[in-house]
Amino acid sequence: MIKLSANVSKKLPVPGLEYSSRSFSAGVEVEVADATDPDQIREKLAVLYTMLEKAVDKQLERETGEPPVTNGPDRKDAATHKRNDRDNGRMATEAQVKAIKAIARDHHLGRTDLADLVDREFGLAELDALSLHQASRLIDLLKDNGKEA
Repeated sequence: MIKLSANVSKKLPVPGLEYSSRSFSAGVEVEVADATDPDQIREKLAVLYTMLEKAVDKQLERETGEPPVTNGPDRKDAATHKRNDRDNGRMATEAQVKAIKAIARDHHLGRTDLADLVDREFGLAELDALSLHQASRLIDLLKDNGKEA
């Protein structure tokens, strides 16, 4: 058996106290079969992290009485939620990720530029965290940007 561990932790400053913060965290460990392929493992981890982040955010809201502050604009609009529901937890395929990298390379986008685009459009830190539909949308965005250039 393979063990997967996921942990999410967030800290908030304590108002009026320098160098002080309150920490909120959640963690989980699950087992998957040894024969599980890497894409299934990435998908399982993405689901676990999403679940833990929501749990930590709810705890923050209960403790502070306010919704958690994100690092940027709220990127989880209704359309994004609808796309993710259709995905049924399916992550971007290896072929989609390869296509994204190839199109980005063709348009002279570096790794940092691509990472910034993924963060700006989907609020994600890396390509491997994209859902099936998010990857498809990113491919379309990259192709459309190439036509404008």
